[in-house]
Amino acid sequence: MNSSLSYAPSGGTQIIQHPGATYVKVHFSSLRLADGDYVTVSSRDGKESYRYDRHLNRATGSDYTTDGQPGFWAMSVEGDTAVVTLHSSRTARGSAATIDRFWRGYDRTEITAHNFTTQSVCSTDARRDVVCYQNSHPTEYARGGRRWHGC
Repeated sequence: MNSSLSYAPSGGTQIIQHPGATYVKVHFSSLRLADGDYVTVSSRDGKESYRYDRHLNRATGSDYTTDGQPGFWAMSVEGDTAVVTLHSSRTARGSAATIDRFWRGYDRTEITAHNFTTQSVCSTDARRDVVCYQNSHPTEYARGGRRWHGC
């Protein structure tokens, strides 16, 4: 997969879907946003939404993970669809963000067939799987809320 969000009038939204997936996690290989512009990664119904600006500032935007490769992984959204939207008032043309791949959660049939348990992949930023944190660090887990689910 290699898809771009652009400043062109028709390039502002990209739908990432894998039918039946329990979550979708989008990877951006690049983010080239102007000041004031941002990208959101949302669930289809919009109840879950994460915001990313050009500086990837965790104090003002959403959390994300890295894996030692170029780009970053946005927060997961529950369900089989992620809606990635460029928010900008610019009329100029050009690429603003490139999505090069995504992860998806197993569908219910795969989970049942293989007897999988729920854990998350947390990358190189020192986070741990949900199950580990829940059992070994209950206070941090409780304070983290949804942040620990799907990293």
